[in-house]
Amino acid sequence: MSEIKDPKFWASICAWAVPVVILVGVSASRALCWNVSETFTFVGALAGPFAALAGFFYIYATFQLQSDQFREDQTNQMFFRLLDSFILLRDRIHYNGDSVYRNMLIKTGNSEEELKSVQGEESFSLHNGFLGFWATSSGGWRVLAKNIFDKRGNDYEYVPYRKGFTMETSSQKEIKFLFQATLDEASFGSYLRSIKYLLGFCLKNNKPEFLSIIEANQGRDERVFLFYYLSLIEKPGLRDFLVENGYLQSVAKKHLLSKNHYKFLYKESNPSSEK
Repeated sequence: MSEIKDPKFWASICAWAVPVVILVGVSASRALCWNVSETFTFVGALAGPFAALAGFFYIYATFQLQSDQFREDQTNQMFFRLLDSFILLRDRIHYNGDSVYRNMLIKTGNSEEELKSVQGEESFSLHNGFLGFWATSSGGWRVLAKNIFDKRGNDYEYVPYRKGFTMETSSQKEIKFLFQATLDEASFGSYLRSIKYLLGFCLKNNKPEFLSIIEANQGRDERVFLFYYLSLIEKPGLRDFLVENGYLQSVAKKHLLSKNHYKFLYKESNPSSEK
């Protein structure tokens, strides 16, 4: 049925009608004993409109094709402009956890100056590390009472520390809470809004092929960070589109806080990502 809406279909019908009309006209002229002038007049009267319509539909089809190509070019150009802006913003992210975590890092060989200069990909690495540290250290999640949590005005659900908690036995609800509790709006707020807009642009314009380009510009720790964000925080509409098209399936289980967390987003891992 879609062919009926295609102007090239009707152009072809009209073009094929021209020789048929000519054949009918010649046959009729012989049967009715018309002279040459009468034959040409009859054939021209019938074939002319079909030839004109064929030309019109072909011109319209060409115009439509050029319009579609123009919109395609505009979409591609807009995507790469958004991608460039996103990369610039991403590379300026600065994050190094709380003071307890920074002191721990300094004690293990990192200098304070190095931590102050952390940007971009290293910020995601530090956040992922801080999440694990805050979840298991004696001064992190364990001592965060609900009344203290409520006073901070957080807009997400409080989850109390579970005795015997480990990353291997953690639930999706617990990891979601830990991710939100360690997520610094000042450091990652603009980044998350930017990546969501970029990914939403791919969904809105039905451009799943752009996802591999985005992922190619993201390092391991950033992809791990987004793996948790998309699997725990993001709403189903965008997340379903990304999962259907394999975005972040390249994340290896061994790089997550626990291999069991892979099922938060994907049922099966990509074999090539485990190499």
